[in-house]
Formats: sequence, C-alpha cells, structure tokens
Amino acid sequence: MTAAGIVIAAVVAVGGWFVVNDLAARRERRNDRRDYRAKFLIDAWVTLEDAAQREDSSRLPALESAIAKIQLLGTARQNRVGTGLTPAPPTPPDVRVRIRRFAQHDRKRR
Repeated sequence: MTAAGIVIAAVVAVGGWFVVNDLAARRERRNDRRDYRAKFLIDAWVTLEDAAQREDSSRLPALESAIAKIQLLGTARQNRVGTGLTPAPPTPPDVRVRIRRFAQHDRKRR
C-alpha cells in the first residue's frame, strides 16, 4: 500500500467517525427532547384529571398551568382539546364533563 492510499484511508476513517458522531448526537438530542416533552405532558394531563375530580375551584391555578404546558409542548390536537376545556374562566363541573367526553371519544378511536 502506498503512502497516498494510507492517507486516503485515514481521511475516510476520520471523516466517517465525525459523521457517525454527529448522527448519534442528533439522535440523542431528539430522544432527550421527546422524553422531556412526554414527561411534561403526562404531568399536565394528570393535573387536568385531578382538577376534573374536584367540585371546588381550588385547583384552578394548577389547571391553568397544566393547560399552558399542553399549549407549549402538545400537538395541535392536544392544544385544541386543552384550550377547549377552558372557554373563559373554567367551571370545574364543565371541565370534568369535557374531559370525560374526550376520554370516551379517545377510547372509541382505539
């Protein structure tokens, strides 16, 4: 093997390492973003469910925070559902009914 062949092989190997490293870093960032998003959305939907079980308005600040998280991190469909739960200031019985209807509709789609 000549010196030029060795240099070319080394350049290809180093270039391949950079490409593979870049692809792995992108995949890792994408997975971290997905995990972060899922964690916050699960927390938000659990908060909404908890607020739907209450008769009083003590959970309204938590409800607003959960809907804000859904609007920030959710899909377009989740945003429509989340904002549809709060017409103006939400009334807890109305929110409970809407969450139950959404859950029933979602079960039918599966």
